[in-house]
Amino acid sequence: MNQRTVMFISQTASPFGGVETWLEHLCDHLTRSGEWRPVVGIVRGLRVHDAAVWRAAHPKLETVEIDGRGLNSEGRIRATMRAVQKIRPDILVPLIVVDAHDAACRLKLAGDPLRYLLAMHGNLPRQIGDTQRLAPFADAAVACGKLTERLAAWAGIPADRLGYIANAAAMADVQPRFEKRSPETPIRLAYVGRMTAEDKRVLDMVGVVDQLVKRQIAFTLDVVGDGPDRDELKRSIEGLAPDGAITFHGARDADYLYGEIYPQLDALLLFSESEAFGIVLVEAMMHGVVPVVSDFLGRQSEQLAITDDTSLVFPVGDSNAAADQVERLAADRDLLQHLARRGYEKVIGRYSWEHCLEDWRAALDCCLEMPVRIPVSDAKSFSPGVVSAPSRMERMGVPASVIDLIRRIRIRWFGVPAHLSGGEEWPFAGSRYSADELNLYDKLRRTLDGGSKLSKIPAPPIDCRL
Repeated sequence: MNQRTVMFISQTASPFGGVETWLEHLCDHLTRSGEWRPVVGIVRGLRVHDAAVWRAAHPKLETVEIDGRGLNSEGRIRATMRAVQKIRPDILVPLIVVDAHDAACRLKLAGDPLRYLLAMHGNLPRQIGDTQRLAPFADAAVACGKLTERLAAWAGIPADRLGYIANAAAMADVQPRFEKRSPETPIRLAYVGRMTAEDKRVLDMVGVVDQLVKRQIAFTLDVVGDGPDRDELKRSIEGLAPDGAITFHGARDADYLYGEIYPQLDALLLFSESEAFGIVLVEAMMHGVVPVVSDFLGRQSEQLAITDDTSLVFPVGDSNAAADQVERLAADRDLLQHLARRGYEKVIGRYSWEHCLEDWRAALDCCLEMPVRIPVSDAKSFSPGVVSAPSRMERMGVPASVIDLIRRIRIRWFGVPAHLSGGEEWPFAGSRYSADELNLYDKLRRTLDGGSKLSKIPAPPIDCRL
């Protein structure tokens, strides 16, 4: 059997996170199978997307850089298309980079025979809008969360092309002992993940720390991760707590988390507005760490972080309520011990990488076996996810291909012009949706996470033929 190539395209704003953990495990698994050659396209921006740092964090992966510095959406789409055409993959799998998804659609419209697999790692309103817009082009779709799977079905992904594969986590190096600690000892907290305000609501941490200090609750807080809002978080939180109570570790790999962070914790904080799955929750629970989490969308569907059973839950954005839950654990170490044990029992043996990765390999095989989906619309009618303000050349009617060539030559020889240095930095989701559309998507995900059946919710029209 000839070796086949699958190309992923990743953000580089944060070198470590749940998606990055999954990607590294999957690429290693595919390489060892001998049947697949995984290649990762890593995007480069001016301010937050650092391809060199991301590559250094994942040295075992075969990567190709996609330079989008100073380019608008059209330029980034074209840069992605060039990288894909250079690799010539059998399957293209963009990851949380909306311009890369649009590049896949544009290539299919141009008659490229590649397969496009829509990997769904989020369910924010803009991501739901993207899924509805991209659904006619996807040859297959895989969701890592049950709510996300239901949203994909609503968006129009055919049932025979849609799958659910739960994420996984490695076993703890040492089985938790569930020792009861004295209430006089500081409660040991951590935040682990991407530092973004929009989806992770990481700045809510400031209010929680402020409340814990005001209530005179002794605590330590380890903050692990990186992202565009790291500096603002650090500026806002410094000086609130006693010296030595808060430690910023930066972006760290799984070995560091398993060796230096999780075994030392009592509780993990999560502030997200929504989560497709949440690998960090399983990793924590594997170590007997109690999740103290927001009531994020997707939580009820997944039934992993269960209120007062495996976790403590607070309303999204309510820092006072989050501090209340931490205070409960600090005062009641019997409760902490009970929740830690229940969480461990919930995840042990259920979320193994072996099953997850084999299911993904089967999904790639299945994607190649399915008939190619051919969109009815043409390239001129396709609308990319990001709406960029028209440039002077665009207003003059200069063709997009010519504008793209001029910009690339100018940047190569003269650098990125100052007025472009802000860049749009490879956004993770589209920006073209109106307030009414975003409200609709928000109501939809809340309805579906609450248990309503798809049959009760009108589905959008699909413009695609097999």
